Amino acid sequence: MPFNCPRNRSLGAALAVAAALAVPVWAAAQEMEAHKLFEAGRYDEVAERAESGDPEAAYLAAQGYIRLEQAAKAREMFARLADAEDDVWRLIAKSGTELLRGDAKAAVATARKAVAANDSLALAHYQLGLAASRAEDFKTASAAFGRAAELHPDFAYAYYYGGLAHQRLREIPQAAEDLRTFLTLAPDAPERGAVQAILRTLR
Repeated sequence: MPFNCPRNRSLGAALAVAAALAVPVWAAAQEMEAHKLFEAGRYDEVAERAESGDPEAAYLAAQGYIRLEQAAKAREMFARLADAEDDVWRLIAKSGTELLRGDAKAAVATARKAVAANDSLALAHYQLGLAASRAEDFKTASAAFGRAAELHPDFAYAYYYGGLAHQRLREIPQAAEDLRTFLTLAPDAPERGAVQAILRTLR
């Protein structure tokens, strides 16, 4: 079954929600993962994780600083990621930097190279989705975010941006499903109120 088949997407979303609602007691004592800090808007803490050489943390910290309109800090995080040993992360960093300077076409092309180099890395698809959204290619974006959600089903922002892409394509049932999943996975996300407002308009 194709990864972007609605039935397959629904199953993945349901499993992610179930996991979010059934966290073992011992997990509360565990160190919060970088993507969960990102989803809660705790971007400086994500940046601290990047100090250990964690490429996912560096990438997410860059995305957080972009949200805060702190371009210099975002570029610093992308530069840190560009020094990674993994060629795929270097491509992701390059795409992020290209998007940061407003070159969406180049960012899409570079992100496609990252996806081709490692189709199993969720954040390569996520970066492609971000770049394609900026280029207003929402069909490519929705597919990329769908693949990111399949590979990383508890990463809330794959559903958030996927939902927005589906909304732009007027694929309302899928948009609503993705946005509801986002709210379940990221109850403390800064966009919570805005997403609730969007869902009211989709009814």
